[in-house]
Amino acid sequence: IVDTETIEAVANAFIIATLLSTAYVAEPAKVPEVLLAQNVIQGATKKVIVLCSGNCFRNPHVMNNLVSASRQSAQSLPIITEEEFRFPSEAFFQELETDGIPNCHHPISEIVPIIRNVFQEIAIVLKPSDYSTTEAILAVRGMEIARRLDGVLSPLDTSSDRLRKNGDTVSTDIKSFASFRPVSKLRRGDVRLHDATHSDPLAGSIQPPPQPAKFSSEGALGLRDEEVRRLSLVDHHHHHHHHHHHH
Repeated sequence: IVDTETIEAVANAFIIATLLSTAYVAEPAKVPEVLLAQNVIQGATKKVIVLCSGNCFRNPHVMNNLVSASRQSAQSLPIITEEEFRFPSEAFFQELETDGIPNCHHPISEIVPIIRNVFQEIAIVLKPSDYSTTEAILAVRGMEIARRLDGVLSPLDTSSDRLRKNGDTVSTDIKSFASFRPVSKLRRGDVRLHDATHSDPLAGSIQPPPQPAKFSSEGALGLRDEEVRRLSLVDHHHHHHHHHHHH
């Protein structure tokens, strides 16, 4: 789901789709479709990638598709592709309540919780336009996105009647979903960013994708040892205190 009025965002969406077509070379049906202006979300959609850019949450195309996804009980994975992106603040939500979203006919009372729920899931940061983003880093990120999509993600709709209606299946999903936090417990501005190298307790090593058989014997990356080391130590220090919360 991408803000189709922003060319840069659409380009990034196609880059992500291309990376995933490599990661899912053995399962092409899993490669996501970029929803361009005329496209609406399909009825069978279980997972969506939300490409977070600029004012995407004021864009009617983005919000109409997010509401549809939420009503289908879809799970979502946010991907941030630009340095300037700011997580929605309380002031932002107040403005939405006041101004509404032109051409979006869903009640704001339904929209606000959906946007909040997008960020219950740890975002992946991927900046294709950044000069330091090499193809090797893109390939690592592509496999990381695929691995996250193959796991259990946070639902867009956490309203109690939706959970009741689906009975046990949803509640067990949520129990097994490690990063789930009730909204009330999230400190304001407590942004949990996620980096390919910290997706598991063995932070400091890049884990292979779940089905390595898809890749050639030397791996799709061909990273030299020192590159792997450099990638795996990025920001290690910064994330350190987060590990205590998680375990």
